[in-house]
Amino acid sequence: MLVFESESFTKEVQVAGPIHAKLYASTNGKDTDWFVYYMVLDETDQTQALGRGVIRAGYRNGKHELLKPGKVYAYNIDLWHSSFMIRKGGKVRVIICSSAFPHYSRNLNSGEDNETSAEYRTAEQRVFHSTAHPSSISFSRTMD
Repeated sequence: MLVFESESFTKEVQVAGPIHAKLYASTNGKDTDWFVYYMVLDETDQTQALGRGVIRAGYRNGKHELLKPGKVYAYNIDLWHSSFMIRKGGKVRVIICSSAFPHYSRNLNSGEDNETSAEYRTAEQRVFHSTAHPSSISFSRTMD
């Protein structure tokens, strides 16, 4: 699980509209899942979960295509629409992980059929954040 947290906001901000994550990541598996969660923390660090998105990497282009282990892929993850207030002193937290079982069906990371195969594979996941691979989350519309 990878956790990012913003600095405290110096003023109130209203966020409304579509929310989207662009994730640059690699795995040593032939398939995997990527989950992105976002939440707001108040000035006392009380958390309000707001949304999440998921992509099964093998279906990133709408049809089943296995991954090349070690290759960096760009994933567009829809985090749906939302409207929320970030109060002065509040923060935004983003969590990235590659499993949410049993809430979502398992992914064996092997490229085998996830429903019938017993071949599990422990995968090494990497998320990139650089000029060449600028992973990000965007809150499309903000209002002061």
